Amino acid sequence: MDRFRHLRRSWEMPGEPSRQPDGLPDPEALAIERLEREELLQAFSKLTPAQREVLLLRFVAELSPAEVAKVLGTTPGAIKLLQHRAIRSLARLLAPRGGNPGRVGNAYISGEEGESP
Repeated sequence: MDRFRHLRRSWEMPGEPSRQPDGLPDPEALAIERLEREELLQAFSKLTPAQREVLLLRFVAELSPAEVAKVLGTTPGAIKLLQHRAIRSLARLLAPRGGNPGRVGNAYISGEEGESP
């Protein structure tokens, strides 16, 4: 099984914002959600076109690495590498300034392979 498949849940946007006791959406939660979505889209736009395409095919279209490779005319290994680099780039772009990229979803993103927190 692909080791990134478990990240799919972390890429989905929440369906319902927090609600106040009166049943109305919490304005603060809505504002935070909007800012997070804008930040993610801004970081996503800074990826290379190939990285964006792979992430969209893998996580939005939910294609396997083999299926993406067939669509793009490359190998599954190349797709996995491009996906890894794209997620790593997003982690760096979304990390606080001067901070450690830390976690993206359930995966730890580090500066070196095999490094953990």
